[in-house]
Amino acid sequence: MVLPSTLKYVFEFAYQALTESQEAVAAPPPPAEGAPAEGDGAAPPPPPKDTGPNMEEIFGGDERLSVEQLAAIIEAFDGIVEKISESHPEPLEQRALLFWEFFEVLMEACRGLVDTQGLPLDQAVPAFVKTQMAFMGLVDLGKASLPAPPATDFEEDDDDDIQPPAE
Repeated sequence: MVLPSTLKYVFEFAYQALTESQEAVAAPPPPAEGAPAEGDGAAPPPPPKDTGPNMEEIFGGDERLSVEQLAAIIEAFDGIVEKISESHPEPLEQRALLFWEFFEVLMEACRGLVDTQGLPLDQAVPAFVKTQMAFMGLVDLGKASLPAPPATDFEEDDDDDIQPPAE
């Protein structure tokens, strides 16, 4: 079983990582106050500090979902899960996707990319999977972690209250 909130978290993580990475590349830091302008005998800037994995390299590229595609999936995600799991008796936020429902969500999300982003299905499915695999690679490296499952109202029975059957 897969918790929809966990699956959505992976897409939100990738979206945020890609967005921040692209913003960092697009906006170089301003020169220090009083520093000579580049080309005026200024020393080259120091190499950037190692701030962790390169998220653009991990989540970017043609083989993974783009920022726009991730945004489209995130926007449609709750509706897709609600449609796929409508026969579940529990409220939407407490549902878990069964094995085949996970694949139905994957296919429905990818069909949405065909409709909204013009991405062919034979490219959308591998991009969906490779984006998830990129996140799991970060988990394996200890650079990301899955969120804790949401709390439920279910309370476990106390093992001390269990009595052996009467003979």
